[in-house]
Amino acid sequence: MTLGLRALLLLLTASWTALAPSATQAAGVAVHFTEGLTRGFLLVRAPDGRLLGQGDLIQVARGHRVESQMILRLADGSIYDERVVFTQDGVFALLSYHLVQHGPAFPERLDAVFDVRDGRYSVTSGSGRSEKAVTGQMTMPADVSNGMAITLLKNLPRGPSQTVHVVAFTPKPRLIELELVPAGQQQAQVGELRRAVERYVLKPRLSPIMALMAKLLGRKPTDLECLIFKADVPAFVRCDGALSPGGPVWRIEVTSPVDRRTSIGSGRPPRPG
Repeated sequence: MTLGLRALLLLLTASWTALAPSATQAAGVAVHFTEGLTRGFLLVRAPDGRLLGQGDLIQVARGHRVESQMILRLADGSIYDERVVFTQDGVFALLSYHLVQHGPAFPERLDAVFDVRDGRYSVTSGSGRSEKAVTGQMTMPADVSNGMAITLLKNLPRGPSQTVHVVAFTPKPRLIELELVPAGQQQAQVGELRRAVERYVLKPRLSPIMALMAKLLGRKPTDLECLIFKADVPAFVRCDGALSPGGPVWRIEVTSPVDRRTSIGSGRPPRPG
């Protein structure tokens, strides 16, 4: 990196901080369907459909408090482990967030944690001699929603888009806006049936200077597309996109365990044909 580029990055970093969204009181997404005990099974695919790995969604609710974990394990040894704690008392409100990602699928190792209530954060990125640790405190609005996209989309009413905030790690945490945009309906296959699902696009909103800074750092966030079944009781179908700035583009979809050893109702291996 040349001295001129270093100076430009320092200037842009200062501008980024000055032009970051203000952490004023913000309204979160209202609770229409409360979250509860959940155990989901996930598949991770490449954009061309190749199976890359699998994962789990594990969630426990105790009163208005919910603890949720999504962990993805890839065949190349990469791990994406995201844990959130939030409340659902009238509106969804994030309390704490912890993300660990490492392996060849990611541009660098990352261990990031923050608490919305006091604004404290700790981020460790890289490894070996390139490892960097950053700690500090920042003011966060009430609608910070890291790790809660699926929950919010299941509760988003039909109509106009809604904007919340997320913390992006560059690796220093930066507060950005995320617009949840309804994008119409499409058909999804359920067995032999076709069912209508709602399509949403999650759009990170950056100022021009923030966008330039993110591009120079190779960490410009991209749109994420999700499908949600909304008839009667909502359900997650899939999401396409990068889960973090500079990360790989994946398709994450639900699946069900299959026991291929037994015939239906027998409990025994099927007889050879």
